[in-house]
Amino acid sequence: MNFLAQNFGKRDVYKGDILDYIENNKIKILNFCYTGSDSKLKQLSFPATDMSYIDSVLSLGERTAGVFPGAKEESADLYIIPRYRDAFPDPFTTIPALNILCSFFDKDGNSLDIMPENILKNAISRFEKETGLTLRAAGELEYFVIYPNTYDLFNTHKKHYHDSSPFAVWEDMRNEILDTLAFLKIPVKYAHTESGKIKYNDNFSAEQHEIEFLPVPICEAAENVIISKWVVCSIAKKYGVSTTFAPVAKYGETGTGLHFHLELLQGKKNIVFDANGQLSIESQKMIGGMLKFAPSLAAFGNPIPISYLRFMSKKDAPSAICWGERNRKALVRIPLGWQDTENKMMSVANPGSENIFLPDASPTIEFRPADGTAAVQLLLAGLVVAIENGFKDDSILDITKKLYVAEKETLKEGLEILPLSCEESAEALKKDRTYYEKDRIFPPELIDNVIKDLLAFKEEDAIIHAPEKNKEKIPQLVEKYLHY
Repeated sequence: MNFLAQNFGKRDVYKGDILDYIENNKIKILNFCYTGSDSKLKQLSFPATDMSYIDSVLSLGERTAGVFPGAKEESADLYIIPRYRDAFPDPFTTIPALNILCSFFDKDGNSLDIMPENILKNAISRFEKETGLTLRAAGELEYFVIYPNTYDLFNTHKKHYHDSSPFAVWEDMRNEILDTLAFLKIPVKYAHTESGKIKYNDNFSAEQHEIEFLPVPICEAAENVIISKWVVCSIAKKYGVSTTFAPVAKYGETGTGLHFHLELLQGKKNIVFDANGQLSIESQKMIGGMLKFAPSLAAFGNPIPISYLRFMSKKDAPSAICWGERNRKALVRIPLGWQDTENKMMSVANPGSENIFLPDASPTIEFRPADGTAAVQLLLAGLVVAIENGFKDDSILDITKKLYVAEKETLKEGLEILPLSCEESAEALKKDRTYYEKDRIFPPELIDNVIKDLLAFKEEDAIIHAPEKNKEKIPQLVEKYLHY
């Protein structure tokens, strides 16, 4: 995020900068924040009235109880250490507060390897060492606003994509979200209403929105999504409405995804396409790796029973393991870019102006199946592992070629599909776990815990596998996991 670095006009932030900011801005609460195993922002709060005490906390960190499921017994007591560069003011508290993202260390001062943040860092470090390449990412965060029907003066259900106010009820709220993200230095590409606009029940409606971010280093991309979810919920609270990132808000209606766009770089050069404007060999290997590991990636990207209701609804939720250019039915997609140098779009739209063509500097590859309940850092770490294995698998280009679908092509018969239950995801993760656990990128005890959690949903799995027989139970199940 680098809020303070950008505001100070500095490259790095040090303890003294934090102390100066606290004094100059009359900060009264210092929050140590971190991402929990549920991908929600957690915090530990300190009164900032005694600056000598705050200096000590910033110098030494603090001791706290173990907070990560699956951690070894000896990790019951941990050190939580602030990262000065990741400090930002809390825009929602009435009492001035400063938040600092933190890392965890064990009793011997070693980084806690079961912490999702460290799993992602370790995956990236090995990928860069093994391939000499770099990955950047940008999320697409979708959410529903659930509100009383009386707010909707135009009752515009269904066709809602890119609606503007007054037909979009919560445009002002979304603009406040964007303004807050800009204040926090989170780079947003754009935002808009999504296609979902549903009658939630007799008294409430639900309106879908999306925020798309700009590509950044992959650890930062994960934190941007996590903090943005916190911002969305905090502003919803201010407006007196509810928001949900759940994969399904109402069965049979449009679901909610969490897509990630990935850039592949060699040095500073984007190599998604080659010099001839064709998809590069490296990109083809990258796609093949994501497709090969897609079933087990569902364990991180689709971790709850109603994740699979979204796939079963077949409403823009890709479940067939394939890829294509601009094909939204595909699990991996190459979005539209600016590759046609002969297209004089700007001069056509603006007669008399000069058409300046700049080749697309940042094409991406989009991974589409995950949803808003994903363990964001584990999902991205899993994608990094999958992509690295794509580079090492001699047969991967054959897999990529076989699983291609054209832009408007109906998906081929016989394509493998993603798991359709938590149990099936657990089995896929069991099958692939040695790849994730190699070099202890994913600690085995964490994989054990993920599998255990998925298998605990056995009763719910049975309900979603027979939705027609469980018409009364399905809404109850959705409600149960609406704010998971």
